[in-house]
Amino acid sequence: MKGSEEQVLKIIRELGSCRTERIARKMSMSAEYAGEVCGNLLEDGYLSKIGPGEYMLSPKGERAVNRTLSRGPIAVLRGA
Repeated sequence: MKGSEEQVLKIIRELGSCRTERIARKMSMSAEYAGEVCGNLLEDGYLSKIGPGEYMLSPKGERAVNRTLSRGPIAVLRGA
């Protein structure tokens, strides 16, 4: 998984659901690229589409975010 995909998953987890325009602003990227990243994540089963350009994490996406938060030399505390 690419770094931009991980960031998108983290943003959507933080917000509960999110439109591609908001993701683009938070990540300083074009809305088109944010839409492309979300489309790839949707295709791979990490996101669920809940409206035009609006996404939420699927169960697979939740598991991926949890793995991302807890890997590395120092784990990030969840819920802190």
